[in-house]
Amino acid sequence: MRTNTLGVGVDTFAQLSNILKYVPDQEPVQPPTVTWLMSTCKNSTSGSTACALKKAVNQETRLKNFQAATSQATKNERSAKANLDKLLAELQQHTESGEPANNKSIKLFQDTQAEYTDLQNAQSQLLSAQQNVAVTQVFADQEATANWLSEKPSTTFLQIASKKEPTNLIAMIARRRAASDDCSALGLSPIDIDTKSVVDPSATAPALLEPLAFRFMSGSDQEQTTAHLQLSRVRSHFRVAVPPGSLEWPLGGVLSNSVLRGVSYVDIQVPGKHSVNGRVPAAELQLVHESVNGKPAVALAVPLELDESGNENRWLKPLLLALPDGSNVRSILGQPIGLAHEAFGKGGTSRYYRYDGTLTSPPCHDTEWFVLEEPGRISKNQLFEITAALGKTQQLRNPAFFKAKLVMLGSPHLVEQAELVAAGRNGATRQGARLLLSRAASRRAAQKLHV
Repeated sequence: MRTNTLGVGVDTFAQLSNILKYVPDQEPVQPPTVTWLMSTCKNSTSGSTACALKKAVNQETRLKNFQAATSQATKNERSAKANLDKLLAELQQHTESGEPANNKSIKLFQDTQAEYTDLQNAQSQLLSAQQNVAVTQVFADQEATANWLSEKPSTTFLQIASKKEPTNLIAMIARRRAASDDCSALGLSPIDIDTKSVVDPSATAPALLEPLAFRFMSGSDQEQTTAHLQLSRVRSHFRVAVPPGSLEWPLGGVLSNSVLRGVSYVDIQVPGKHSVNGRVPAAELQLVHESVNGKPAVALAVPLELDESGNENRWLKPLLLALPDGSNVRSILGQPIGLAHEAFGKGGTSRYYRYDGTLTSPPCHDTEWFVLEEPGRISKNQLFEITAALGKTQQLRNPAFFKAKLVMLGSPHLVEQAELVAAGRNGATRQGARLLLSRAASRRAAQKLHV
C-alpha cells in the first residue's frame, strides 16, 4: 500500500481519468510460479543471423543437490536440538541445586545461548533447503515434458500454475496478511525513534504538553492484590488478556486527551519491537485498547531492558510459571499490572513518544502509539524462559523498523515542527493550541483521503 501521494495538475488528472475509462474491467491475474527465460536473438540489432539457444540446465542434478542439502540440514538441526536439550538439562540441574552462580554456571548459560542460536541457524538452513527442493521439483517435472528446441514452452503448465493463486487481489492480500506473523508489510510499525527528529513542543507550544496517565493499575486503585487473566500464545509472542465478560479492569486503563481507555490485552514481545536511536530493548510489553467501530486502536509500548543485578519483573513472575504450550489458553491469577513498570505505580508519566502507525501483529488496525521513554526491567532468567518457550516451535526474528513521518515528545497531539514554531512566535495560548490542533487534524484527515 502506498503511504505517500504525488501532486498532479488538473489537466493531467483529467487526461489520466480519461485513459482509465479504457482499462479493461477485469481483476489482475497473478504471474505463474515458473518463469521461462526466452532468447531474444530474433530482435537482435547486431546484424548476426545466428541464434544461439541457451542450454537447458539439468534440473535433476540440481534437485539431487538440494535434496542432499536438505538431508544434511535435517541432521544439523537434530544435532543442535540434542545439544541444546543436554545443556538445558544441565542448567536446570544447577538451578535446582540452589548453588550460587560461578564461572562454570555462567559458561554453561553462555553455551546454552550459543547452542540456541545454532539451532535457529539450522532451522533456517533446513527451511531454505526445503523451499529450494519444492521449487526445483516443479522445474524438473516441467523439464521432463518441455521441448527446449521450440520457440516457447507449452502454455499448459502456465495455465495450471496460474490457478494456484487466487485471481481476486483483495482475497490474496487478506489471506497473506492472516498468515503473516506481523504487520510489517504495511511499512508503518514498529519504528525506530530518532530522538534528533522528535518534535518537542515544550519550548514553543507548552500548552500541547499532557502527561500520560494510568488508572486501575495498582492494587490500591482496585482494592485488590490479584488479577484474573487469560494467558495464551499468539503466533510468535505471548498474550495476556482480560477474560470475556469481565467487569473488572485487571489490566488497567490509559488516560490520554481526557479519554480513559481500558487495556484489552498485553502482548509480550521478545525482542522488543520499537527501538530508540537504533537500540532494541530485550523485550517489550504492548498494552492495547482494541479498535472499536472503525476507530484506531490505542497502544502503549513499554520497553524492558535487562536488569544486571538480577531483579525480576514482579508482574511477569506469575505469568512465567504458567506459559502455555501451543494454542492452549490458561486462566491464571496474576499481579496488578502496576508492578510491570515504575510509571504505572506512580499513576502517570510525561516522558513518552507519540506517533501514528498500525498494530505490530494481526489484526493490523490503524493505531495511535505511545512509547515510554524510560524502560522497565526484566531479569536474564525471565528473558531466557520466554525466549526458550517461544523458540521450541518457531524461530525468533528481529523486527523490521520503519521511520515515522512525525513523532511527538510528551504530547498526544501530532503537530508539525513548522506549525509549532509559528505558534511560538504568536504566543501559544490554550485557545491558540486548540486552533493549532484543529488545523493539524484537518490536514491529517486530508492526507489519509489521498493515500
